[in-house]
Amino acid sequence: MNGNILVIGGYGQVGRHVCIELMKRYPKKVFAGGRNFQAGTAFSNETFGQVKPFRIDICNAADFGEIADNFSLIVMCLTPERPDFALFCIDRNINYIDISPSNDIPLKIKMYEKQANDFQAVCILGAGLAPGLSNLMVKNAVSYFDKVKTADIILMLGLGEKHGRDGIKWLLDNINKKFKFAAGDSIEIISTFGKKMIVDFLEIKNRKTAYAFDLADQHTIPLTLGIKHTSSYFCYDSAIITKLVVLMKKAGLFKMLKFRRVYNMFVDVFEIILKITKKFKLGSDIYSVKVEIQGINGSKNQKHQSLMIGYNNSSLTGKVVAITADRVMNGKLMRGIFYFEELFEFGYFYEHLKNDIDFKCYFSENN
Repeated sequence: MNGNILVIGGYGQVGRHVCIELMKRYPKKVFAGGRNFQAGTAFSNETFGQVKPFRIDICNAADFGEIADNFSLIVMCLTPERPDFALFCIDRNINYIDISPSNDIPLKIKMYEKQANDFQAVCILGAGLAPGLSNLMVKNAVSYFDKVKTADIILMLGLGEKHGRDGIKWLLDNINKKFKFAAGDSIEIISTFGKKMIVDFLEIKNRKTAYAFDLADQHTIPLTLGIKHTSSYFCYDSAIITKLVVLMKKAGLFKMLKFRRVYNMFVDVFEIILKITKKFKLGSDIYSVKVEIQGINGSKNQKHQSLMIGYNNSSLTGKVVAITADRVMNGKLMRGIFYFEELFEFGYFYEHLKNDIDFKCYFSENN
């Protein structure tokens, strides 16, 4: 192994944080990859050459060959439309970390496991905040129960953070989705924002309304932790903006997103909204993940709530990836294709991140 690390999308909003954290551990071994070599070079200059630019188009198979002998680890900070690039890495025994917030492509990669019996590297899916630490929080809470009935995961993101166009596209790409949703003891097909729950964020001393959203967690946790009734919700720290987006959805304003010009227009509009919220301080760079588990201990029905709060989600993601990369690069992980929670425990990451996050958990009895 040559020790080089390629971060796809490495000069983007999240990718640059990943590169910065990795370069602290692996100076001059980190490459920011993407189609825009000029942007990669500009970012490289910001790091005084500690991160190097690398031109690659993950949609063009002709570019794949250049990575085979040049990199020991690939970190995917984009959400590709196809799994081809990841499967190429698996076939060439190149270590791979994916931070995609969607489950569509990671699921296809995971399904490739049966064809990758001779895979001599490790592929880790869902390394980040959510999915990632959120899944580990569920895993941690499950250990306190004899039997788990339901798991609710709530993600709150701050509007004061610079989300970039990729963050806006993530919202728009999911806003018209229909997906399976665990509602109590039943599984329903709903659309984005089709359910809501009032969430007490405890330490923030603020209740917020969060809405059903197709986060990857609710798909992976039933597979890895066996909790069939897992659901996920999403909101912004600004209740006004959250409600505005929900009302726009109810009014049918997003039905035209299938047309590229309309889609691009909405991206521009949301960029303006984010700039306004930042200018008038309608949001901060806070983020929070709350996990609520309902289950049985002995003869008692109990509820376990755990809450993680921090600032600058992109920076945290970079640190989570860097910690994960250390485990990959030292060769101490099992070989194969794994979801994040199949390899790690929350406590391990908390020890590394306790200066960056506030974590609390609470038990209560249900009647």
